[in-house]
Amino acid sequence: MKNTFVWLSILEIFLNLNLQKFNVVGADVGTFVEDSSGGLASFPTNDDEERLVIDMFKFGVAMILLINVDEKNQIMQTNVWLTLKWNDCQFSWVFLLLIKKNLIAFTIKDWNPADYGGLESMRVPQERVWVPDIVLYNNADGNYEVSYHSNVVVDYQGNVIWVPPAIYKSSCRIDVEYFPFDEQVCRLIFGSWTYNSNEVKLRWYNNKRSVELEDYSPSGIWDVIDVPGELIQDKSKIEFQIVIRRKTLFYTVILIIPTVLMAFLSMMVFYLPAECSEKSH
Repeated sequence: MKNTFVWLSILEIFLNLNLQKFNVVGADVGTFVEDSSGGLASFPTNDDEERLVIDMFKFGVAMILLINVDEKNQIMQTNVWLTLKWNDCQFSWVFLLLIKKNLIAFTIKDWNPADYGGLESMRVPQERVWVPDIVLYNNADGNYEVSYHSNVVVDYQGNVIWVPPAIYKSSCRIDVEYFPFDEQVCRLIFGSWTYNSNEVKLRWYNNKRSVELEDYSPSGIWDVIDVPGELIQDKSKIEFQIVIRRKTLFYTVILIIPTVLMAFLSMMVFYLPAECSEKSH
């Protein structure tokens, strides 16, 4: 109890001298983090406080589930993981490590993994870090944001990666003219809500110009045929096309075969003689 009081007192003194408040982000090593600019997440700047264009903002989408395709309301519901990666050149964070009862403070500029037991990355609460306000432009229910604001991973080189999950309802023009042999093309359009192409330019994450399907769980109704992507509007937005085809086995067995069989039997009635008792019944 006394040791705890001593360490809390030391930490409080350090806070009063250098920082305003702390957020615990790594229980394994007793890690604390604070933005030395005052705790406000801001657009990255260089040493001369000039706003920079984030030209290497990488963005990717992994589809996990195709939850529903609502033909009546023209809505596609999907479970996806977004991947956002960029380099924050302002390096304004101050990290505290509590290792073997030693309190160590350092910034990203001073972060040498060899000096801190090989520590190369830390997890930081998302609200403590500037992240671009990437939203789904063609959402159908007014829910623009991700479902869960997961932690952001920051490494010693200033690279930031954020992988939040999301469940989106997107508008999709559905044409059922060729039902049940129809094929639909739905779109997911992502981009920053407030930053233009002069401030944030999008790039492909891992140079993959399509939706990632490695963790996708197949739908019982639809087959995913193709998922290409395209940079649009001067690289300020990314549009993914979700090409889906309806699985026809269910409709063939339940709808098409019985219908054809009934039509065939109805026509065969006309080949029966008029005096045939089966026809009269």
